[in-house]
Amino acid sequence: MLAQYYLYIDDYQQTQAAEGNRLQRRGPSNLGAIWALDGSWKIPLPLNEQGQPIGPDGKTFVRWLGTFMRNGLLCPLVPVAWPNVEEKFKLDCWSEIEKRYMIDPDIVQPPDQMGWAMHILGVLRRNRRTKLKKNHVKVGVTKEQLLAAVTPSGVMEEQWREMVNYWFTEKTMRVSDKNKDSRGKQKEIATSGAQSFAQICDDMAKANGVPVERADIYLKVYRRRDGTGVTPRAQENINRIEELLGQPDMRLRGEPGGGVLWSKDDVYARVLGPERPGRVRGVGLGITPSGRSATNASQFTSTPLLPSRTTQRISELENHSSRVTEQLAQVQEQLAQTEARHQEQLAQTEARHQEQLSSIEARHQEQLSSIDARNQQQMAEMTARLNTLFAQISQGWQCLTGTLHGKETVHPLNYDARLLHDVSSNILKDYITLRFLKARKFDIEKAKQMWAVEELVLAGMYCWQELWCWQECIVGRNVLLAGIGIVGRNVLF
Repeated sequence: MLAQYYLYIDDYQQTQAAEGNRLQRRGPSNLGAIWALDGSWKIPLPLNEQGQPIGPDGKTFVRWLGTFMRNGLLCPLVPVAWPNVEEKFKLDCWSEIEKRYMIDPDIVQPPDQMGWAMHILGVLRRNRRTKLKKNHVKVGVTKEQLLAAVTPSGVMEEQWREMVNYWFTEKTMRVSDKNKDSRGKQKEIATSGAQSFAQICDDMAKANGVPVERADIYLKVYRRRDGTGVTPRAQENINRIEELLGQPDMRLRGEPGGGVLWSKDDVYARVLGPERPGRVRGVGLGITPSGRSATNASQFTSTPLLPSRTTQRISELENHSSRVTEQLAQVQEQLAQTEARHQEQLAQTEARHQEQLSSIEARHQEQLSSIDARNQQQMAEMTARLNTLFAQISQGWQCLTGTLHGKETVHPLNYDARLLHDVSSNILKDYITLRFLKARKFDIEKAKQMWAVEELVLAGMYCWQELWCWQECIVGRNVLLAGIGIVGRNVLF
C-alpha cells in the first residue's frame, strides 16, 4: 500500500515536470525502489562502530527514513515531542524498516535495534518540523495567513494546523526569538552541506587510514577550498587546533572507521569550549554526552548510543577479566586454607611424634632402670655367693692351718668316699695344691716346709698310703691321688 503510494507520487511529480512549459524541479524523491521491496531480500546497512550509517547505502537509508515524515499516516508530525507520539506509529515505522534493511547485530544488538531506529527517526522528524517552520513562518506572516494558505506538500492538513497553532503560542514565540538571537551570534558556518559528519569521518578514515577525531572534522568542514577558514573566527580556531594537534599525546587514539572520536577534554573542547547538556558537537547523529567517549590516555573507548563490536569485545574482556580475577581469588583462598590445614596437620604430627618419642624414652629409661636393678641384684647375688665361697675357702684354710699347726688327730682313713663331695671346696683346694706341687716337682722336704707338717704326720701319711692303696690324707681329709701319680716316696709328680 505504502509502496504503491510513493511510486504514484514519484510518477505524478515527473509527469507534471514533463508537461509543464517551463523547467521544474523534480522535487524530493520518495525512493520508491526501496518501498517496493517486499521483504524477500534485505539491504545490508553499513554502520560504523558508533552505530552511524555510512557509505552510499547508509546515506540512502537516512534519506529513505526522511520519506516517513512526508506520510502523516505513518509518522505524524504532531504532537511536538517524539516520545509523546503513540506507540502504534513507532511500531509501524519499525515494521517497514525491519522488512527492508538488515542491521548488523554485532554493532546494534537485536533487542536495541528498534530503539536505535526510533532515535534516528526522532531527529529526522524534528529537522522536518524545523524546515517547515523556516520555509513558511516568515516575518510579518500571521497565523491566519498560514492557515488560509495551501498546506505544504507531504503534510496532512490537520497536522499542519496543529503545528501552526503551536508555533504562534506566546511561549513558543518567546523561545523562538531567543533561539534566533543565539543563532545570529554563530560565527562559523559549516561547508559540509547535506553530508553527515559520520560520512565525512568514514571518507577521511578510508583516505588516510588513521582514526578521525572531531577536531579533524572541524578542520575539514570549516575551510574553504583554498584552505582558509570560512570566517576569521573559524581561522583562529583552525590555527589553534593545528597547534594543539601538533603537540605530543594530544591526539585521541582509536581505530580507523570507528566513528568520530571525542572526549570531554579533547582538542576540540579545549578550543571551542565544553559541551552543553543533551548533545555532543562535531560527531554527528546518535552521540550523547551520557554515552562513553574516547579518552586522550592511550585507550579508545568511544561508543555509540548502542554497543559496537569494539565496545562489546571490551565488555566481554572486562567480564572475562572479572571472572578470572574472581577465580584467582577463590584459588588463592583455597591455597590459603590448604596451607592452614597442612600447617595444622604438621603441628599435630609433630606433637604425636614428640609424644611417641617421650613415651619411647620413658619406656627406655624404665627398661634401663629395670635392667640396672636386675644387674645390681645379680651382682649382689653373685657377690653374696662369692663372699660365701670365699668364706668357705677361708674357713677351710683356717681349718687346714689349724689342723696342721694344732696337730689335730687325722681322721680315719675308712671315711666313705662321700666325704669328697661333702667337702668339695676343701678337696678342690687340696687338689689344686697337689697339682701345684706336682707341676713344680717339689720334693717332700719342700712340701714339709710349705705345709709345716711334722715328720710324724707326714710319715703317717705315707704309711696310710701304703696301707690304703694310694690314698693319702692331708689335713685329715681323704684325697684321691689317682691320676696324679707318685714316683717313689719323696717326689710327687
